[in-house]
Amino acid sequence: MKKFLFLLGITLYTFHSSGQVINAAPGPAPAIPNNCAVLALTFSLQGNASPSIICVGNSTNLYSQFYHKVGVVWSPFPLPPNSYTWSPGFLNPNLQNQVVTPLVTTTYTVRVKHGNCIFTKTITVIVVPNTVVANAGQDRAILPPTSTILGGNPAVLGGPLPSASGGTPPYAYTWIPNLNLAPNNFQPNPSAAPIITTTYSLTVTDVNGCVATDPVIVYVQTNKEYAKLLKQLDGSYYTPVNNKLYFTIDGEYSLMALNYTVYNYQRSPQPGLTLNTNNLANGDNRYEMTITSLALGYYVLEVENQKKEKLYLRFKK
Repeated sequence: MKKFLFLLGITLYTFHSSGQVINAAPGPAPAIPNNCAVLALTFSLQGNASPSIICVGNSTNLYSQFYHKVGVVWSPFPLPPNSYTWSPGFLNPNLQNQVVTPLVTTTYTVRVKHGNCIFTKTITVIVVPNTVVANAGQDRAILPPTSTILGGNPAVLGGPLPSASGGTPPYAYTWIPNLNLAPNNFQPNPSAAPIITTTYSLTVTDVNGCVATDPVIVYVQTNKEYAKLLKQLDGSYYTPVNNKLYFTIDGEYSLMALNYTVYNYQRSPQPGLTLNTNNLANGDNRYEMTITSLALGYYVLEVENQKKEKLYLRFKK
């Protein structure tokens, strides 16, 4: 039977050639056995990255631990090895643990020298591109106490994209500021009922830590703001309130005598839109048009009066 002596602290261990400890007693410190194959039976270097998959630009922690096996149980070795050495590219390669921010997928190696023996462990950190897209929805205006649904599809004003896409689900959602949001600010489509004009910002984080943000403005109007139709379009556009257009026309014209058409950006007429005749109670030449049926986008309302004059209002839904 071949034996090896090995000192851990002040305790003298005697190793059988199988790698098992057969006795331990105080005594002088012998040399660490040169037979590294025997030493490897009872000692092991382990390492990992947490997390092991990261988004480009993020950091991760590299951990290493030297383990000792007694019987069938592995446990952290109570005394430090002679040295740790990490590669590649560390400013201080001799730390037991490291923090890295690789730009591409990288394999790191940690080497531990214990006596005359070298233990190595490789750890691969996978770097993925940030393809996460956040969609807070279109800017919109409301009249209190009306609320509106933020975010993307299935919200009415959100657009064809959901509140989060791309990357790797599941996603975490955070809306700030957390003001007048229901049921809370961690939903993909919370209900917002601000009392003043508020810019909400949606932050989406995927399972790999990739992040995207998108803002949305909820304009709060204390009363109906009537847009004034123009003889010639400029660069401005009107924001509908609660899916309605409010506009006024100068001069005295009969409602029934007005011809009107809503066009999309491709100059295609949009059917099914009518003026609200009851809106005359708000004052002469003040009109209301419900535009719920329109898809998201930019439109132009064209009105022709009794004098065959054409007036315009560009608006964005």
